[in-house]
Amino acid sequence: MNLVTVTCLKDFNQMRLQAESVQRFLAPCTHYVIVNDEHIDKRMWSNILTPYYTNHNLVLLFPDWNMYGHKSGHHSGWMKHQVYKMIISEQLHDDYVAIDSKNFFIKPCSLDNWRNIIGSGRIEPVREEYEKWVRSINLYADYFNLKLLEQHTTLCSETPFVFKIDILKKISNMQQVFTDLYWNNGIGNECILYSYLIRDQLPDTLLPPKHLTWWRCNKPITNQELIDIDSNRELLVFGIHREFIQEADMHSIQLLNEWLNSLGLTTKIDDSVPETQT
Repeated sequence: MNLVTVTCLKDFNQMRLQAESVQRFLAPCTHYVIVNDEHIDKRMWSNILTPYYTNHNLVLLFPDWNMYGHKSGHHSGWMKHQVYKMIISEQLHDDYVAIDSKNFFIKPCSLDNWRNIIGSGRIEPVREEYEKWVRSINLYADYFNLKLLEQHTTLCSETPFVFKIDILKKISNMQQVFTDLYWNNGIGNECILYSYLIRDQLPDTLLPPKHLTWWRCNKPITNQELIDIDSNRELLVFGIHREFIQEADMHSIQLLNEWLNSLGLTTKIDDSVPETQT
């Protein structure tokens, strides 16, 4: 299996933490890192990330910002993020695990730990108040001429997320699909789209989760919660959303940085970005 991350400059520090965690905890693999920005300092990305990949193969990709977007010239980094996460499959020959910049590994593991996971490994019904996801569910069913997913139940929009190559090959013209669904309609969710493609394999029985993410809406993290994360053998990946970091108090940030240090990780949690030459 391969590892895929779509990142950007504003998530640079979290991307560096992820790279360090790959070096420390993940068995050797190829890691595709796709930089999703209009202006990119390629040398900076290479110089800072490459040293973390002495045991892994780092493939840095810098897509042309104008490659995907609405014919009106509108570009959405959030939508491109989803497109890159799936269209990378056209360059790969094996299944892959997609993670976001907010994710990092916290225990020794291999990508094969995700070999039998379907998507994020979790399913849930999309709540009616999530209007754009409900629209996506209906749009995709109509586009692919499929029945609506029962009770609007889809794979959770979480990472790590496993994409199976043979499932993605069901899309014969991926670029056209993204133009039709994303740019022409203004909404998109790669996890819901993939749920339709793999609908016959959506799990009835869920395996214990291998990841946990702290979102903006979560309460400040406590030392006991970090102890519980350490002691849970099933949890291999942790995630801290950018907006949680931006809004967290100094005590929470200090607690997280002390925990990272206890894991042997030196990158600290903050929301700074490096200076670039572009």
